[in-house]
Amino acid sequence: MRRSVKYGSNTLLFSVIIIAALVLVNLISVKHYNVIDMTSSSKFSLSPQTRKVLKSLGEGVKVLAFVKIEQSLAVTDFLDQYVYISERLKYEIIDPDKKPGLAKKYKVVRYGVFVVEAASGRKETLSELSEEELTNAIIKATTTEQKKIYVLEGHGERSMDDTNQQGWSAVNEALLQAGYMVTPLNWFETGSIPDDIDMLLIPGPKNDMQSGEIDRLREMLDKGIPVFIAIDPPVLPNVQGLLGEFGFKFHEEMILDPVSQSLGFEPLVATATGYTGHPVSKEIKAATFFPVARSIDLEKENRVNAELTAIASTATQSWSETSLASIEKGTPEFEENDDLPGPRIVVASAQWDVGPSLAERKIGEKAIKARMVVAGDSDFASNATLGLSANRDLFMNIIGWLLEQENRISIRAKDKAFNPVMFTSFQLKVIFWSVVVALPFSVAVLGVVVRARRRRS
Repeated sequence: MRRSVKYGSNTLLFSVIIIAALVLVNLISVKHYNVIDMTSSSKFSLSPQTRKVLKSLGEGVKVLAFVKIEQSLAVTDFLDQYVYISERLKYEIIDPDKKPGLAKKYKVVRYGVFVVEAASGRKETLSELSEEELTNAIIKATTTEQKKIYVLEGHGERSMDDTNQQGWSAVNEALLQAGYMVTPLNWFETGSIPDDIDMLLIPGPKNDMQSGEIDRLREMLDKGIPVFIAIDPPVLPNVQGLLGEFGFKFHEEMILDPVSQSLGFEPLVATATGYTGHPVSKEIKAATFFPVARSIDLEKENRVNAELTAIASTATQSWSETSLASIEKGTPEFEENDDLPGPRIVVASAQWDVGPSLAERKIGEKAIKARMVVAGDSDFASNATLGLSANRDLFMNIIGWLLEQENRISIRAKDKAFNPVMFTSFQLKVIFWSVVVALPFSVAVLGVVVRARRRRS
């Protein structure tokens, strides 16, 4: 009897301890909520860009979710991730049928509408709830100044309205979603630099600029207006001559990349995996792809004493092929005396001082830093390629850096775009010999040994 009472008491005590421990763990988890995402691509975590935006919020933001009761749990789980990052963000789940006055105030006439309202009163309305849409809405609602990007036309540039594979309509949509104003600029029509320009985008001109246009572009750069130019092969003497003044040197060549072949692409698709500490690319871990690209050399001695930095480079296996005839024949090979060895730079930046010289500056006055980015390819941002791997992040980070919007420089929300696994030639050999050769051979040997032992027994 005593023994059974003793065992019963021990069991009861053990149960109480377990329950108390579970309650304590639950209380701690509520106070110190955390989630560990075990996926290699952080599929179930908020993107670095979203985290950066939330941590840099300068005012309160409220998300009003007009949804059905059965949708509220999923919406709550999603928005809790945002609240966990920033205490400045709050949300409210609203049934428009139960609160028709509130629905009328925000002009909501159906379920599935989400209103992002900043403390300043600025509002953005969404018809779907996704990380990309919500984060962009938060950026728009909390941004006081809308930057205006002019896109140069008149030289065969890629069109921001072209929805075909070679067009840049996806870029146009991405810029608009991020809250930028996008306006065409044709110097043959205007003949002057717009007063309200914040940045100039030149997407792959096919025809060279006239001397008057070059002078106008030089004037913009000397004033400190940021410029992003994506320039494809072949040579455009006037444009490249101007870029040479700022330290960007080009050759008559195209990049050939064996790494791309291992991924199933043509060798003319340059694969960039080399990123420096430049703000544009320092957070990028995935590859970026540049179909039919040219390389850029950087010359420290230049007209404006620009500070030049590589943003993205190809692997050491790549090279710049100077024999374009061999490319056309499909027989290019690296020639040490003629070709340029890898790695090759495909995107680079320049920074230089503009305004009063050091001697002319007033006390406390700082120099204005002008910025420019040059890419040796415009295909990387085409509709066919922008969603490939980290291409979109690279492009949008370039825009953010040029406009000095540090919270825009990051890795954006993941989508279902193709993100290939990158292997070096050595890794591919290891995989081949271990999986294709060693593993089957080991299984065969084991089978022979087992069969021999069974016969003996």
